[in-house]
Amino acid sequence: MDDSDSDNERHSSDKDQNRPVAVAKMRNFLLLSLSLTTFLAFAQGAHKQGLGDTLHGSDPETRRIVRNPDWVEVYQLDNSHIPASRVGKAVRLSRAQLAKLERAITAPRESAVDPKCTPSPGFEFAFHKGSKEATMDVCFQCNVVEYSSQQRPPNGGPGHMTPTFIRVNRSEASIAAVRKPMLKLVKSLFPKNQGVQSIQ
Repeated sequence: MDDSDSDNERHSSDKDQNRPVAVAKMRNFLLLSLSLTTFLAFAQGAHKQGLGDTLHGSDPETRRIVRNPDWVEVYQLDNSHIPASRVGKAVRLSRAQLAKLERAITAPRESAVDPKCTPSPGFEFAFHKGSKEATMDVCFQCNVVEYSSQQRPPNGGPGHMTPTFIRVNRSEASIAAVRKPMLKLVKSLFPKNQGVQSIQ
C-alpha cells in the first residue's frame, strides 16, 4: 500500500469520526431555529390578542347583559361625592349609536389601567336586559371604564344569606385605545352641554 492510499484511509476515518459531531451540531441548530420560530409566532399572536376587550375581566353575568342589551341609556354623573350619582335626564342610544359603542368596548385593549390615576367617572352607560341592569361608568381623565352588575342568588343563596342578599360584580378596564370614538359618542349625546363639549 502506498502513502496515498494510507492518507485516503486516514481522511476517510477522520470523516467517519467527525460525522456524529456534525449531525449533533445540525440537530442543535435546527432545534434552536424551531424554538426561535415558535417563540416569535407566540409573541406575534400575543401582541395581536393584546389584553382582550374591555369586558375581558368582567363576570359572565355582566358580559351577557352588556353584549346583548335590550336598550342602553346614558347618564351624566355628579362625582363630587362618593359614590357618584346620576344627574339630569337619561339619553337612550339609537341602534346606530349602540353599534358604535359596541365596536369601541369590544376593540382589543392596548394598555392596562394606570394604577396612579384614581377614576372619577363623569358618565354612566346603563345596559338593560329584561329586568336586569349592568352599568359602565366612564372616566375620560383616567381613560377607564368600570363595569358593575348586581346578582341575586336563587332562594337567597346558601345558608346564612337572606333573600335580599345581592352580590355586586365589578371590574375595570382601560379605554385608552378607543378614547377618541368613545368621547365623540358621548359628546353627540349631550350636544348642548358646554361642560361635556369642552372635554379634550
